[in-house]
Formats: sequence, structure tokens, C-alpha cells
Amino acid sequence: MKKLTALLLALCLALPSAVCAAPSYSDTAGSSYEKYVSFATALGFMEGYPDGTFQAEETMTRAEFAALAVRLRGIDGGSAEVQTPFPDVSAGHWASGVISSAVGSGILKGYPDGYFYPEEKITVGEAICVMIGMLGYQYFAENQGGYPQGYLAQASSLGIWRTAANADSVITRGMIAELIYRASEVDILRQVSYGQTAELEKKRGVT
Repeated sequence: MKKLTALLLALCLALPSAVCAAPSYSDTAGSSYEKYVSFATALGFMEGYPDGTFQAEETMTRAEFAALAVRLRGIDGGSAEVQTPFPDVSAGHWASGVISSAVGSGILKGYPDGYFYPEEKITVGEAICVMIGMLGYQYFAENQGGYPQGYLAQASSLGIWRTAANADSVITRGMIAELIYRASEVDILRQVSYGQTAELEKKRGVT
């Protein structure tokens, strides 16, 4: 069947070889996260720190996750200075461009109160919801109860989430790297017709 792996490999082939060389980090070598981190960083989706560590147990803010999401989706992150609809994300915020692109593309959303909370930590439920949406399985997640439990159930069914964790708990960098790795092995679902007779099909390397 057709999987996200093809897209990721195509991106890798389009990048300089130095970018696709899997970095080695002193704190993940030999750990359970090593292959996931190597995969996510070799493709340029995630980065380590200047001291040679990856810090897999550290968390990620919603702004940082927005930047990651647009890289995963392969869309333009826009200018660093973009006016957003959120009062807590000014045009001068370093992530205003990626937040604007992520929200405009339907990848991420703000909160019902109209704020984005860019410095808040991204949660397990939010990260999984984004990945399920990118893979095209939100229809099934909604039919299983919607956010967050329906998305957690769908992620478990697809095999991209294998950790027992509350949807409201923060997700670590290592967990995100693993989520990216496992999502690359899942078929992408794309809606090809709409209305009462909506149809879905699987595509290789299509987002």
C-alpha cells in the first residue's frame, strides 16, 4: 500500500547529503529513542542542540510544534513577521509566520478564547490530532468520539502511538520523534469525493 515514507524519502533525496546524514547524539545513543531521533533529524524535521545532545525528555512549545508541523507538511512557513489573528502572537513573534501557515492550512488551531498560547507546551492529544489529520484519518477519529479520545484510539489502531499517556499530558521530543517515525509507515488517506457518497483512497507520498 501507499505510505508517507515515499514522501519523506523524496524530500531526503532533494536535500543535500549532509542534511540527510543521520546525526548522532550523545544522550540518545543506545537508547530506545535512537532510531526515531536519527530518522526525524536526518530528514531535517527536528534538530539537536549545540552541545551534541537531543534532549529527548524535553518538551516542545506550541510555537515550536507549529514550525515542525509545516516542515512535515512541506509547506512554506512564510515570513518571520506575519500578522496573525491571535492577540498573543504579534507580527514580531519569531513563529508568527509558521503559526499563520499552520493555522491557515488547517494543521493547527487556536483555542476557543481566541488565543494561540505559543509558549504553552504541546500536549499528547494535540500532537496526535495533528498527525492524524496529516495522515487523513480524522473521519475515523471523529467517529470514535472525536477529540481527544477518538484521536488517541485511531492513533493506537494505526500503530503510531503505543504509549499509555493522558491526552492532556505534555509530549516529549523523543515521543514526537517516535510519532514521526511510526507515521511514516502508515498509508495516507485522501478524500477524493464529497457529499453523502464521499470516498476515500490511499495515496503514496501525498499530503
